[in-house]
Parts: sequence; structure tokens; C-alpha cells
Amino acid sequence: MATTDTLCFGDADGVTGNPVINGLVDYDFLPFLAADPNESGYVNGSRLTFEGGSLARVIFQGVRQPLPDRIVMGFLCRFDTSFDESDFIVIALRSHFASASPARLIVIYPNLAGVGAEPGPGDGPYHIKRNVVPLPANLDFYQDMGGAWSQISAPASVEVKARSWTPNRPDGSPDECAWSVEVSMPRTGAADWITLNDDFGLYFNVVRVFQPGDMVVQSAFPTTATDLAEEPGVNFIVPQWGHGLIPAVQTPAGSNLGLGVRFKNGWMGVGRRPLGSMTTSLTSTIEGPAGATDNELVALVENTGAAAANDLTAEFRFANWGLPAPTFPAWDLALGVTPNPTPRRIGLTPPPLDPPVNLAAAPQPTMPTQGELKSPWLRANVPADYQAHSHQCIWVQLASATTVNFTQAAVRRNMDFADLSEVKREAEVSGEGYPDPADGSGEHDFVIETFCRQLNVAELITGKEVPDETGALLENVLGQSGPREEPNVVSMASTGGSRWKNTVVYLWMAQGYRRTGMFVKIRGRVYENLDHTPGQFGVAARHEGLQDKFGFALEGPGLVQYAPGAYGLKVPHKGRTRIGITLSADREGPAGDRSTLPKAPWPKPGSIGGDGTGTPGGDAGDLPKGCLALLFRLLGMRS
Repeated sequence: MATTDTLCFGDADGVTGNPVINGLVDYDFLPFLAADPNESGYVNGSRLTFEGGSLARVIFQGVRQPLPDRIVMGFLCRFDTSFDESDFIVIALRSHFASASPARLIVIYPNLAGVGAEPGPGDGPYHIKRNVVPLPANLDFYQDMGGAWSQISAPASVEVKARSWTPNRPDGSPDECAWSVEVSMPRTGAADWITLNDDFGLYFNVVRVFQPGDMVVQSAFPTTATDLAEEPGVNFIVPQWGHGLIPAVQTPAGSNLGLGVRFKNGWMGVGRRPLGSMTTSLTSTIEGPAGATDNELVALVENTGAAAANDLTAEFRFANWGLPAPTFPAWDLALGVTPNPTPRRIGLTPPPLDPPVNLAAAPQPTMPTQGELKSPWLRANVPADYQAHSHQCIWVQLASATTVNFTQAAVRRNMDFADLSEVKREAEVSGEGYPDPADGSGEHDFVIETFCRQLNVAELITGKEVPDETGALLENVLGQSGPREEPNVVSMASTGGSRWKNTVVYLWMAQGYRRTGMFVKIRGRVYENLDHTPGQFGVAARHEGLQDKFGFALEGPGLVQYAPGAYGLKVPHKGRTRIGITLSADREGPAGDRSTLPKAPWPKPGSIGGDGTGTPGGDAGDLPKGCLALLFRLLGMRS
């Protein structure tokens, strides 16, 4: 959404139908399975992603189904280190945004320790566990009719389903766990529920535990809400309420903020291409004076709304590939790009020569109108720093001279495409844009977690369905490899997949977190809260050789290895540190993490901003001493 505190629950599309409440929110690059028809019920609703830059780690989707009148919410979490019994989702609701009551609170613990949504091996090679009702002990409901929460029995009118799976990964790569939850509730007050009006109060938080580091990452709406210091219960205070809008029941009728202007295919809709080429396969590689072609910066946009969106512009900013500063102004407005932002005509005298970018109203949301926002960047004008670091992170923000509803006003791209035999990159980690380090050292402690997905192309394209994100990613990564390709999943599938039987796409991801010295208590255990704003970077690489061994290595000053695929790095406050990344696939191996770094134990909760006496997984008695512990007890125990 365009705002940080508003989500719109538009009506489900009459053609694609209502969501099926079975825990399936998104295919997540899995091959088609007859038992899992693709979930298309959220097409008219809102979508909010967290920890982006490429493949978002947490995805929220929300929609209203008219008949019967219900609100449906879907949560997906991928790139999790383990199935942990302390993972949870909290949802707080109240009938009116501006009124304190009546209200309801739902706390869902979707995973059993080590096994996911339910015991047993799960279905097939990805161990899918579907359509699971959480155990009563893992599903808590509370009501507030006047200033205090009290626990209630599970309402018969509310449906909760969970799902879990282990995505395909190359041998030796770190384990990855993925899970999702769907919640369906009455929109109008059932006997055991509350009525959600056209502007209802909404808060949610997806809380994931890192093992063995005993750390926690929180993804909350509103996105400006402070982290929780304790799991929700009778003393819970919602950190910040957001707006849940339901256009169909507004009086008078209002705009559907779930529909409007967005980037086509998310992060894959921004990037660079050769000037004048018109290709939609975009990359993040900028060519300097020694390059073969001039650059054209592009944002592919589309309009799903019922109103025209006129005179759109895009502003492009850049940072070296890696974990840049978390704020848009801190990124570079690259020299030599003319114009940047792309030209706006309305209100300019004289108007620019380029025609305005106008997107007509969509005939229906599933048939968006499309356009391109573009700025040339001649290679002779590219500054020297870009020549030394041609692989760039791109952050694009949209604007308009007229009133436009943006369902996605900005996107970051930190994913690069490559052909893989061996790929070497230099990543930059920035300490700019953060508060002073909690321990007064002048250095930020970063935790970097890496994951790798293995997508077997023939297996994906010969299925009955290829979801949009999967198809767009395949077309983009294969389209970078030269004119011999057919970067269209329909034509690729028509060959029966035989041409692609030995082709694999690796999705290697690095997720960055900053240690905060703050804590959360869940089920009697103490965990350290991590700041997720550093984001992520990655490489999507095509390789010929399904049986080859995939390996990766990190190197650089100050970098230590906690475990295969998990690292610690100190970065100066307001400074930058560069590390080396090597990815390779070959028959000899070894597979997995090939880094030769100093080994270090996982840091303990309390080892930053405290005296270091805390122990992983300890109880509240293991909290650090002094002012921080006092602050935790004052704020956390009644959060």
C-alpha cells in the first residue's frame, strides 16, 4: 500500500472467486500439485510485503468476500531458519478505528517444534502439511469490552488454517522452513464475534524465532509500530492501530485503496536495459564508459483501478549492491541521469518533449493497463564509482501530478541476474541511517543469514499452472542469457520441458539484520529483537547441470561465521564495510558453505547493550542487568 497504516479489503473478484481457506496463500515457487490449486482469491485485496529488495520474507494479503460476508487474511513466512513453537502471529481488531471497543485479539502459534504445522513427514519431497487446524493450546482468543482483555473460547465463526513446507534447496545449503496461515472471520457481528465497520482498527505482527541464535524478527502493521517486548496476553497494549478499509460498505462510497497503480511484477519491474532495446527483462547492472551499450532506467507500471492515473513519474536512486542505508534520501540520486525523476508535463512551462505516462482505467482488476517510466543514462555520463561497482541496488519511488491511488508507491531491487559457473560480487553493508549503537562502541552488529532455493525449470513449466511471480522470475533470469532463449513460460511449456530438463535456477539470498540490544519474552523464554530494516540482497542464476554441486563463500574483514550460511559483521556507525561473495556450481564441489572464516559462537541475548550475562533461551531471570533490564521490566512486562 501507499501508506504505512492503511490496508484495503476490496471485494473478491467474481471470476476468480473467494479465497479457499486451507492455509495456502502463495505457491512460493513450488511446482504445481493437483492437491493445491493456486490461490487466486486475493486478487482484489491488499498485499503488503516485509524485508524486501527481492523475494519478500513475509507477505500479507487481505480481502473481503461478499457472500457470505467475511474478512480473510493470509500470512506467508519464508526463509525461516526452523519450525519453532514460539513463532506466532497476533491479530488485533476493533469495530471502529476511532473507538476503543469492542475489540478482539487472536494469537496463533502455527508451528510445532521442528516439524511445522503438524506431526508427520508431510506430503512429497517438500513435506507439505496442508489444511491444518492449529491445536487448541496454540490458538488463543481474547475480548475487550471496555479496557481489559479477557480470554474467551475459540469462536465457532472464526476459521484458522495453517500450512508448512520445506522448499527445494541444493545439497549442503542451509535448511529453510516456510509456513503460512489463513484466517477467515465474519464481517458483521456473529453471535460470538464483532462487526468490522468500513474503517475498522487493525494491528498484526508476524514474529519469527531464529534458532540456534535465540533471536526474533518482527514484521508488524502498521509498519511504524514499535516491536513487542512480550507475547500478547491479558495485559497486552496494541502498540499502534492501523486502518482497515472496506470500500463496499462505506457510506458514502469511497475509493478502493486496494486497487490502483503498482509496479508490474514487483521488484522485477524496475531496473536497467540497453537504451532503446524495449526489452522487459531488466537487470541491475549499470554500464560505464567501457560498456557496450548506453543505459535506460525503467519502471514497468500498471493500473488495476477504475480511475485513470495520469502524468506518472519515477525517481531512481542507487546504492552499491548489498545492505544499503534504510532510508530513500540516503541513496544516491545518480549523476548523469537526465531526467530523474522521469518528466512530468502538467504544470511545467514549457512542457518537456517526452509525452506524459498516463494509464487508463482497468476494465477489471485482473486486466490492468500498463506503461513504462524511463530515463536514459548514457554510459559516458556514468560516474567512476559505478564503473568499479556496476551491480547496483535500485530504489524507485512513484509520483503523479494528479490524484492517484498507489497500491505500491516504491520498490527496492537488490537482486542480480547471472549465468552461473562462478560469480564473484562485492557487497557493501552500510551503518548509515540507524540510531547510535546500543553499547556505545560506535559499531553496529549485523547478522547475515543466507538461503538458497533450487528451481528445476522443466519441473516448474510443465505443471498445470505457473504462478505470476514464478513465471516472471524465470522469464527474467533466462532472458538475460542471450538470444537462444525463449523467455516466455507459455512457449517454454509448449516444448514439454525437454529443452530445459538440465536447466536449474538458483535463488541465493542474503538477509541482513541489525542487533538492537532489546528483548522479547515468549512463553517464558527471552529472545533478542533484531531490526529487519537492512533488507536483503541476492543473485538469481541460471546453470546448466542439474546434478552439479552448488557452493557459496563469504569473505571480508571483521566477518565471522556462526554456522554454515550464518555470519556476524561489525560495521562502523555511519560508515560502510565491503565483503566478498562467491557463488559457483560444478561437479567437484564441495557443496554448501565454502567460506574460510573465523568461527564464533552465536551471540547471547544481553551481549550487546548489557553486561552479557544473558543466556540463550533463558528465562526472565537471565536478562541483562542495569538500565536496560529496568527499561524492559517497565515497558515489556505490560506491553
